[in-house]
Amino acid sequence: MTTARSLAGRLSLFMALTSVAMILLVLGTGLLILMQRINAEMEKQAARSAAFLTESLAVPLWSLDYDAARAVG
Repeated sequence: MTTARSLAGRLSLFMALTSVAMILLVLGTGLLILMQRINAEMEKQAARSAAFLTESLAVPLWSLDYDAARAVG
């Protein structure tokens, strides 16, 4: 048993599916861009942390005075 769909019904279905596809495409692209930005920020933060740790551990703590040791953290 087949049902004939009207032109309006087919057009509505096509528009709904096209809208869903466009929304998914836009959301996916936005998510990809956001993930790239977050990744770049994490890499910058990791580089800053590594530079700070390298600088702070260049001199052994036992050769520093109390205030300098507290500044290291």
